[in-house]
This record gives sequence, structure tokens and C-alpha cells, in this order.
Amino acid sequence: MKNVIAKSVLEIEHNYGPQVVLLNNTYALTLLDQLSSKHCEKQNLTAYMRELYRILLSEALNLSIPKVSSQTETRMSELHPNNSTLDHSIFNNDTKLVTVNIARAGSVPSQLCYDQMNLLFNPDNIRQDHFFVNRKVNENNEVIGVDYSGSKIGGPTKDRIILIPDPMGATGSTIDHTINFYESLNQGDAKQFIALHLIITPEAILKLRQQHPKLLIVALRLDRGLSSADVLKTPLGTDIEKEKGLNQRHYIVPGAGGIGELMNNAEV
Repeated sequence: MKNVIAKSVLEIEHNYGPQVVLLNNTYALTLLDQLSSKHCEKQNLTAYMRELYRILLSEALNLSIPKVSSQTETRMSELHPNNSTLDHSIFNNDTKLVTVNIARAGSVPSQLCYDQMNLLFNPDNIRQDHFFVNRKVNENNEVIGVDYSGSKIGGPTKDRIILIPDPMGATGSTIDHTINFYESLNQGDAKQFIALHLIITPEAILKLRQQHPKLLIVALRLDRGLSSADVLKTPLGTDIEKEKGLNQRHYIVPGAGGIGELMNNAEV
């Protein structure tokens, strides 16, 4: 019997709209499964996070970065001067990019994105900004927004592609606040905002789709585990308003549980 190699498919089919990309990547989902497990050791979290964000970043860049033709002379040119030039498409080296560190769960992902983009593009065009935000909750521990305590913005937004690595896309409030903040600076229109999530909920997608219809969302997994049995039988996004991935405290189910707390060995 011949071995059958599965055809690679970039995206899981869904009905959330063209601005939402849910990756179909078994390698990444295996790592995310291990990261989400209650048996995951704290010392492995950073390694999982870095590898998962390499995958997310790669897909996001492939989707959004302009390509240019390149003719690169390789080291074989001395032996084969007429046949040793690479002629193919590569990323435009002059693309201007920003990665946003949403402290604290986003710190490792943003640093990974910053380091990787410095390898791929002109480092003079790569920047990392920093935001310090926390969930704002009411008396029932329901998220009603974010508490913003400060930021460090290193330059203009005009013509930049701005990546926001936020591991848990629970309510969408952090991404919403971050985009609104950049737009309030009146430093020019960003070329594109891209949210990068390990896990996202239907509730977050619904909020962000309404507030920021041009935002590109790239995620490894969508969780809607608290939806009714009938809804769970339907294709993703068939009736987004009936899908549910958040519990009463607005944590994701199944989710991964307290990534920020675990990565920083913090109780709150």
C-alpha cells in the first residue's frame, strides 16, 4: 500500500468572514494541545510560545507582506557562473513593521516577532512598541474593558503594518483598545493591523469584526466549548451570536487557563 501524503491546507473553512484566518496546522495544534494541558510544566511554556508564534508570524507575513522579484547570486557562482542565480519572489525588504508588546502574556510573543522580523527585513524599519493593560472587571468578575496604565510608542503609525500578538483572544477588548489608541495619535493611517492569537473566541471575533472590519485576525484555534450541543454540530461561524466560548468570568473554554499567570509565575 502506497503512503498517502495529505495536501497542506492553510485555512480551516469557516463563516466568520475573509478577515479571519484559522490555521489548519497539525504541528502547531499538537504544540498548542500540550501547552493547554493541565499537565504542562511551567518551564516548557516559553518554548511552546516561541515556536507557536514563529508559525503564526510566518503565516501572517505570507498573507500581508508585499512580494518583490529577486535575483540572488549564490556561492556556487564561481563554479557555475551561468546557472547559480536564484530568481524568485521574496518579501519586500523595505516593508515597515511594528510589533506590539501587550504586557504580560504578549511579551514573549512580541519579542519573538521583533527578533524574527529583524532577520527578514531592513532592521531600521522594524519597531517594538509596549502597552501595559489589564482586564477591567465589574463586581461579577466580568470583563468590561481594559485598565490602561501606560505605553511606549517608538514612532509614527503611517504606512506601518502593526502586529498585535495576544495569545488569548477572549473578549477582544485588548485588541480593540490597542487599535483605538494608535488611531487616536493621529500620526497617519497604518497600512494594516494584524491580531495574532493562539486561541480566539466567537465573542472576540464578533466584537472585532464590528469595531474594526479591516483588522486581519490570524489564529491557531477557535474555542466555542460552552455553545449548545446543536450549535457545536454546525460549521464554525454559522450563527456566531449563538456560539459561546467564554465563561462568566470571561475566560476561554476549553482555553488554556491563565497563560499570563503561568508564564510569569504570578498568582493574579
